[in-house]
Amino acid sequence: MTDEQWYAMIDVHLNRAVPDYSRRDSLHARGCKAGDRRRQARSSQIINVSSTSGVAGNPGQVNYSAGKMGIVGVTKTMAKEWGRFNINVNAVAYGFIETRLTQAKEKHETIERAGKQVELGIPDQMRQMAAQFIPLGRAGTPDEAAGPVLFLASPLADYVSGHVLLVTGGSYV
Repeated sequence: MTDEQWYAMIDVHLNRAVPDYSRRDSLHARGCKAGDRRRQARSSQIINVSSTSGVAGNPGQVNYSAGKMGIVGVTKTMAKEWGRFNINVNAVAYGFIETRLTQAKEKHETIERAGKQVELGIPDQMRQMAAQFIPLGRAGTPDEAAGPVLFLASPLADYVSGHVLLVTGGSYV
């Protein structure tokens, strides 16, 4: 991979997304103070998105895996730092979910990035092989991917913080 590919992936996952809400000044601007948890019934929730590639690695994706593992580190650190402000920080790490990025490459769908056409998808043979390694025997649906986020955003998860929830159909357990 080129330096440009490495830095582009790290930039997307760690430089662009994280600083927007991780600066301590942003907490003070919102009026958050240590000890507020006793005054508020519900905690605030931050839910980051990672991947099993970040948790377990994936050949050919060292830049993506590094960025997604960085999100895991950010999640766990922010949970420790921001808990006193009544802010829970968790992450969801997805496995194989049916999206435009995981559709059959044979569909020849592309998107434009930085003036270049990028083909989306995974060769169908690889998709079939991947499903064989998932105990549930199939990729997850977008609705199934949304459920764990809904849980983490709900009052049911008010005492869950610093956790990375694997949504994998049983893989990586």
